[in-house]
Amino acid sequence: MHLIDGAGHVNNQFVPEDIPTGRPPTEITAALMNALQNEIANFIVSTGTTLNKNNDGQLRDALTSTFARSDSTIHYLGQVYNIVADKATLAGVTAGYLPEGTKILVTSYYGLHQAAMVTRINGAWVDSPLPLKVFDLWGTDYDNHGYYWFANAWNLFDVSAIQVADATEGDSGIIRLATWGEVLSKSLAAVALRPKHMADYVDQMFVGMFGDFASGVTPPPVWIPANGQLINRTERPLLWQHAQASGLLVADSAWSSDTGKFSSGNGTTTFRVPDLRGEFRRTADQGRGIDPGRQVGSSQGDAIRNITGSTGALNGVQGGTSGSGALRRIAGGSGIGNMTLAMTVGEITFDASKAPNVVVASENRPRSLAYPTHIYAGSPA
Repeated sequence: MHLIDGAGHVNNQFVPEDIPTGRPPTEITAALMNALQNEIANFIVSTGTTLNKNNDGQLRDALTSTFARSDSTIHYLGQVYNIVADKATLAGVTAGYLPEGTKILVTSYYGLHQAAMVTRINGAWVDSPLPLKVFDLWGTDYDNHGYYWFANAWNLFDVSAIQVADATEGDSGIIRLATWGEVLSKSLAAVALRPKHMADYVDQMFVGMFGDFASGVTPPPVWIPANGQLINRTERPLLWQHAQASGLLVADSAWSSDTGKFSSGNGTTTFRVPDLRGEFRRTADQGRGIDPGRQVGSSQGDAIRNITGSTGALNGVQGGTSGSGALRRIAGGSGIGNMTLAMTVGEITFDASKAPNVVVASENRPRSLAYPTHIYAGSPA
């Protein structure tokens, strides 16, 4: 494109003939007209339209579709029962019963670029001004059509035909639904998740996770008790897939001595989940050296650090002390450390339960709280 440069232009502007001064009119050049023609034609073609000599509305249509694709103004995008020209028309619209909360768009309340949204409240129509932007979309329940406000008028549109660009991570546009690939890669900018994609995404994120529930109430069906039960592979395909990839899958015949792992069940249709009932879970060492040699999911019995001690002979000894480690001989008495000795000549017995505040049981354990543990199995098939 270029400015007019034909004979008689003034600062590249068109001027009329001025007879008193002898100034000629500006010459309209072929170059300028060709440039203007090409600019318009190229714009129309860029929208995917084929030039048609018999259609004088192609530039208008190209401009309309361009506004639809790229106008960055904030728009109203809404759903109403109907769009009417004036409030008197509401009498016809409401010939039948319209429930509370029904919305109708009235276009002529406030002149161009204004409208009113009226809402049925307590049997009356309550309205408020609604400024209309360059390109506003409204859908109606009354005639199943859509309308858009453009060039100070309402226009009917076919939702399937209107050209509105999808949003991308770099460009603005109408929000679109995410693909499953975007869900998995977390590329979710300017897109909406389908409900099923959301559920599938959560399943992918949490399948195989253990969770303690502070309630006796059964949790949602995506969680199942981690109690060593047999599960049908086709009913919990995500958990079965996780079990195979986990490195914690053993034969069912070996599972009873390795209950922190999955088993292959009957080898064809079932598999077994870990049994965490009554167990403390310990964070895997993974090379730190505090609990070396442990495999993920491996079982470990209880143990304590060794307690040792020694003392000299007791027969006939009075006064003085002797001994080492956990044992001491105290002259004239039977107390040894925190322990109490049941003494006979030449014999010492060791019984931790005799010491004050010592509680004994069939296992070594810290104080604890008990909650049912479940494993996230994913949505049932």
